[in-house]
Amino acid sequence: MRAADGGMSRHDPTVTATPPVVLRDLHVVGRTGHVDGPVDVRLQEGRITAVGPRVAGDGSRDVDMAGVFAMAGVVDCHTHLAVSSTDVVEILATPASVRTLQAADAARRTVRAGVTFARDAGGADAGLRAGLVRGLAEGPSLQISVVMISRTGGHADGHLPELDLELAADGRIPPPGGPGHLVDSVDDVRRVVRQVLRAGGEWIKLCATGEIASDFDDPLAPELSEAELSTAVVEAAVRGRRVMVHAYGGEGLDNALAAGVASIEHGTLLTERQARRMARQGTFLVPTMSVLEGAVQSAREGQMPDSHRAKTLAIAPRLAEVLPIASSAGVAVALGSDAAEHSAHGRNLAEIAALRRGGLPAHDCLRAATIEGARLLGIDDTRGAIEPGMIADLALLDEDPSDCLCFDRDDVVTGVIQNGRWVVRHPRA
Repeated sequence: MRAADGGMSRHDPTVTATPPVVLRDLHVVGRTGHVDGPVDVRLQEGRITAVGPRVAGDGSRDVDMAGVFAMAGVVDCHTHLAVSSTDVVEILATPASVRTLQAADAARRTVRAGVTFARDAGGADAGLRAGLVRGLAEGPSLQISVVMISRTGGHADGHLPELDLELAADGRIPPPGGPGHLVDSVDDVRRVVRQVLRAGGEWIKLCATGEIASDFDDPLAPELSEAELSTAVVEAAVRGRRVMVHAYGGEGLDNALAAGVASIEHGTLLTERQARRMARQGTFLVPTMSVLEGAVQSAREGQMPDSHRAKTLAIAPRLAEVLPIASSAGVAVALGSDAAEHSAHGRNLAEIAALRRGGLPAHDCLRAATIEGARLLGIDDTRGAIEPGMIADLALLDEDPSDCLCFDRDDVVTGVIQNGRWVVRHPRA
């Protein structure tokens, strides 16, 4: 993200020199979300240096890409790379070293799916980010929120009363010296936000409402006050950082908007009034439709506890309503997979198809996956579009992505370029 002085975060990886190459006759998803071309795209030293018909080679290696489609590398604004299971017993029984390797595997699967930049919504720490920057594992460029913060007894409180064991929302025991995750006052919020910033967080993630996949909390019940959320926004802003908020709707979502947060995560119970306010303020919606679709399917098949099932089925009709409400109001929508299971990492682009089924116009689905996500993360000056001067992050497909439903297939991306280098080499290359 942009630092306070408007520059890129120091954690944005250095682009290394690569030999020039021209990808000839590509069909390209443009900044508008529509497919243009065919055009030539020249890559050199990790950047896109030219886009257009009959681009001069200037000693570059030419690759015939006739019939191939390219979009900017996907930006996933809500994933959990360090979470491979939501089963608390499994998590507690898994050694920390294995969890680290699982996170590296999740990062590898994610970038190979076409996600070249991601915002982690809780779980990934500065060590994982640093390891990816150093090339110790394949993965997307990463911004982190470190932990998910809520009130005691709220969505991010994984406390086990039988053992009196404090757990974070992802089922892990908070490490000694790590940021806290529970707040019950303005002073608590100030302290924990500062701890997250000290731990290297680029984002502050808070829970303003409850959740559907839980025993006791309610997706419409507010969990943090406007004053608490405003404190987080102010403390983050001092360090040039911003706030993302888990909120389904109701008073909690109103509190988040009044506080001036940057993005609403989920927002499934969003009203027209709230959508208009989001549009006025420039607040993004990250609707995580694919994981909600999966939850509704599991509820209908009886594959979740009754306490979860009733709440999940209650929101099911809203999956066809929230995106038309947001789109009609002019709310900016960014893609977020909410991947938090081993099987979900690497299926991030299924969110594009879910956005389309939810009623978002196809070109806006492709924009949500690229330039809109880049705008939310403050990287749209270097990523999110296939244009001269941009970092060379591309996802290649052998079919037209315009209907968006092709992204339900795991094999739709046939080539990935990150920072000008092949991560998944297309057969033509």
